[in-house]
Amino acid sequence: MRRWEDWLNLTIGIWLFISPWALGYSSNVAAAWNAFITGAAFVLFSLVALARPARWQELINSGIAIWALLSPWVLGFGLVPSATANIVSVGSVVLFVAFEAARTERQYGAVAH
Repeated sequence: MRRWEDWLNLTIGIWLFISPWALGYSSNVAAAWNAFITGAAFVLFSLVALARPARWQELINSGIAIWALLSPWVLGFGLVPSATANIVSVGSVVLFVAFEAARTERQYGAVAH
């Protein structure tokens, strides 16, 4: 059985990719492109993790999640409520999931499949 964390990150990545249209902030170029690229990165690393799990993937996901948390202010769309709430929520969930996956791996040894 595959880890639930990888499936959740895959779903989150897909959501983030389509969220500029779903939440109506596709006209904000910085917010939209950030969502596209960050969402695609979550999808890519989730697919890699599903195919061949490794600990380094949690570090990559953590780094992308930290970027997601900071990106509204770094890229200047912090005053766009729907984009900011979405990317910060997604980043928070992915960061939590990455820590949970790392904790589980430490607790139970190798990646369980």
